[in-house]
Amino acid sequence: MTSRTPVGDGPCYTLNPRALCRVVDDEAVALDLDAGQYYGLNAVGTRIWQLLADGRSVASICDILVEEFDVTPDAVGPDVDAFIDDLLARGLLMNGREDGGAS
Repeated sequence: MTSRTPVGDGPCYTLNPRALCRVVDDEAVALDLDAGQYYGLNAVGTRIWQLLADGRSVASICDILVEEFDVTPDAVGPDVDAFIDDLLARGLLMNGREDGGAS
């Protein structure tokens, strides 16, 4: 379990620079260079990855997903949290901004 603030509090994350991602159509493949592991991302996972790469907060990501996909605000938060927890556990995502800049 990761210790971080809830979705509504808007934490920001940084993609691990040792993780590569290639988008094809609405899906993507992420590669962990250190572990040599590939991970397939569906359309929603790909969109979350793109928004994380843009430096968006979790709250902002949830708002955007509600607008772009047929999902309610109550349903999107736990799914985004679970996806981010998975990325953190796999080392593809890091807490905070890499440069230490303000959100």
